[in-house]
Amino acid sequence: MTLQRKIALGTGFLFLLLLLISGVSSYYISVLKNDTQEVLKDNYESLDYCHGMLAVLDRVNVPKSEANKKFNAHLLKQEQNITEPGEGAATAALRLAFDRLGADSSQVSVARINIIQILQINMEAIQRKNEVAMETAQKAKLYITTLSAFLFLIAFTFVLNFPGLITEPIKKFNEAIQELSKKNYSFRMHVDSSDEFGQLATAINQMAAKLDEYEHSNLAQMMFEKKRAEAVINSLDDASIGIDKKGIVLFANQKALKLLGLEAAQAIGQSTENLSKQNDLLKYILENPSGTSPFKIVMDNQENYFLLDSYKIQVDEEPGTVYVLKNITSFLEKDVAKTNFLATISHELKTPISGIKLGLQLLENPKTGSLNPEQVQLIHDIKSDSDRLLRITSELLNMTQLETGKIDLTLQSVDPTELVRTALQALYPQSQEKKLQISTQFLPNLPKIWCDSEKTIWVLINLLSNAIRYSSEGDYLEVKIEVTPTQKVHFTIQDQGPGIAAEFQDKVFEKYFKAPGSKSNGTGLGLAISKDFVEVMGGNIGVHSNLGQGAAFFFELPQFQE
Repeated sequence: MTLQRKIALGTGFLFLLLLLISGVSSYYISVLKNDTQEVLKDNYESLDYCHGMLAVLDRVNVPKSEANKKFNAHLLKQEQNITEPGEGAATAALRLAFDRLGADSSQVSVARINIIQILQINMEAIQRKNEVAMETAQKAKLYITTLSAFLFLIAFTFVLNFPGLITEPIKKFNEAIQELSKKNYSFRMHVDSSDEFGQLATAINQMAAKLDEYEHSNLAQMMFEKKRAEAVINSLDDASIGIDKKGIVLFANQKALKLLGLEAAQAIGQSTENLSKQNDLLKYILENPSGTSPFKIVMDNQENYFLLDSYKIQVDEEPGTVYVLKNITSFLEKDVAKTNFLATISHELKTPISGIKLGLQLLENPKTGSLNPEQVQLIHDIKSDSDRLLRITSELLNMTQLETGKIDLTLQSVDPTELVRTALQALYPQSQEKKLQISTQFLPNLPKIWCDSEKTIWVLINLLSNAIRYSSEGDYLEVKIEVTPTQKVHFTIQDQGPGIAAEFQDKVFEKYFKAPGSKSNGTGLGLAISKDFVEVMGGNIGVHSNLGQGAAFFFELPQFQE
């Protein structure tokens, strides 16, 4: 029998007991109710009518006609409520005495005797029916009490024994689970039943047998896998340390142990709480699990730079962390060499470029001689290329200054409108060449800004030159200056160019990035340098754009606080 059927039968049995006692109680309550209603309906009404007729006979001061009328009304009701043996004959005699009452006044005594007789008959009936009702009540009490006691004993026995059918197997299951959690795979359950509990016990025993078999058959394989994992960890190029959620060191490869200055036996299996008290590097690693900037470690009298990162792992289904220290010394050295090279080459290029521009100015001077149209066009092309080359070298120099942190800032209070006018004046020839319509919208009484005017003008020129480059002939260009709720001055350059796709808007400020289909023949450094200039002055820069609807480059700088 299944557990479900056992529970169904148990609850069904209790339900049947409840129905039985309810049925017996309802039956005797109905019998008592019928007996009581019979007494009230029949006998008590007859008593009421008789008392009414006696009251009429006792009223001597009531007119005779009215008394006869009331007496007759009570008598008619009595004649319709004859229920007991002898009550009919007494009522008929009362009717005869009433009919003769008008001719013979002695009939009043006869009528009174008849009424008393009817009263006596109904009183005796009431007493008899009351005795029957009392007997029925006693019988009902006896039956219900006996049945209730019997049912209580049965239910009490059921309540005591039935939960054991559920709780005892559960206790055994709990014991089995605890033993298996302790890796006691030789433990077996003994449940003598064929229901769901018995099936579950069989399944648990089978699982324990499989686990026991796996534990013994794979021990050698597990040891082999452990050694292989250790070999893999030690072969990693980066120093790696594994720590579980309790702060115990699970593994550390040879490079990590060398950095920590510890032996494997001193670190593996030990608490990081105790180790970090005596090891500053481990303390730094635990306090900065994902460092964003390199840090220096001196090894073998040489400076080495590392970048720290951490990864979450699962160890026996429990969380752990692997800390990785990447040696980036060679990359930093190469980056420094690149920066120095760019700074040197950019600086060295400026001298010959300046010579070229001076020579072009001399050639353009009429005093040196007249030029034919082909020569004028050739000088114009050389001048454009030299300007472009000068701009590239300037960008490279600015980038090297930013990378080395040697940028010179001259912060001062400046009128933002003057900065925009200066930038527009510098780009006037290019805007006129494309016949652009440039409008400016400046809020009245704009506050001054706290910035380096030269670098701010450089940013404005870079953003405006990009807007001019991507605008078509006759397009509309707008420059706005506003004040933000955060007390910063907001510059916006809006063009009607092709726009920038959403996926590239964050990347346009990265070094050397050029959006697909870009018309630019520059280095891809202008916006990156602009971003660095704005941020180093305490501002921020960004762009809003939709493809085919132009682009709005903006940047914000702090107000001058007097």
